[in-house]
Amino acid sequence: MTEAQFIRKYSRVWKDFEDLQTIIGKKGLSKLDFTTLSKLERSYTRISGHLSYAATNYPASGVQEYLNGLVSTAHHQLVPAKKGNPRQFLHFYDRKLPQLLRKNSAFLWVAFSIFLVGYLFSFLYAWIQPETATAFLPPQYLQGGNIGAQAPTNWDHPLMSSIILSNNIFVALQVFAYGISAGLGTVYVLLQNGLILGALSAVVIHQGHALLYWSLILPHGIIELSAIFISGAAGLKIGYGLLFPGFYKRKDALVLQGKEALQLIGAVIPMLIIAAIIEGFLTPSALSPTIKLSFAFFTGILLLCYYRSGRRSDHP
Repeated sequence: MTEAQFIRKYSRVWKDFEDLQTIIGKKGLSKLDFTTLSKLERSYTRISGHLSYAATNYPASGVQEYLNGLVSTAHHQLVPAKKGNPRQFLHFYDRKLPQLLRKNSAFLWVAFSIFLVGYLFSFLYAWIQPETATAFLPPQYLQGGNIGAQAPTNWDHPLMSSIILSNNIFVALQVFAYGISAGLGTVYVLLQNGLILGALSAVVIHQGHALLYWSLILPHGIIELSAIFISGAAGLKIGYGLLFPGFYKRKDALVLQGKEALQLIGAVIPMLIIAAIIEGFLTPSALSPTIKLSFAFFTGILLLCYYRSGRRSDHP
């Protein structure tokens, strides 16, 4: 678009942003509510994108200088608001994160679907021909022949919880970081994890340990897999920004998509900590499979309610 068209299209947005800055200059940040602060931060992100576009297409123009001034002023206003504010931290998890999850639901569904394809393929393959499970499972999964056996009574709960957490964080960060490969690495890791779990499920069910197996997998697995899918969504979002930058330069699109993707990762680490605690303490406990599966069902309901809470608006 021409510079004149660009100005006509977004001048109202820039004027509203100026008005917000004027309000903050008069009242100060400490007297503003979260709705105004959130609006300022969203506008700041949007206008930063406009500045990148103007710098690329209209270098040394008046509109570039104008937008640069807006962004610089907003930066100085916003930085103090982000330091040491527990209310804003709580606001992020209570309101902003559920809204981000709903906003990026398409990426979440794609991540889940990739995992599901791997799971169903290896499950059916290993179910029809159990000996083919070795093609999907690491050797240690098949040693001893009784994968569905109960956890040992001398299970070191704190140690195992720590090991499990480290492994899960590694996988989640791997899924996220591989988004830089245009999403190909993210797809590979999601598919690989689906293949492993699908083949493992088929082998255990073939051995007649279905109830015990699911009681060991689901209490922590629902939270854990949800975290992996969110990481996958964040990785796919980065890959999407690289492949489809729109009217931004590719590096600018990566920055914009990456900022939101990093916010999604804010959900992952707490979820993995909770999952690791459950897997380290509840999973190997002497509780009946029915109780463990009931607990798993409860965690699923909680996650669904949290996701649906993203329909709430920041506006009163």
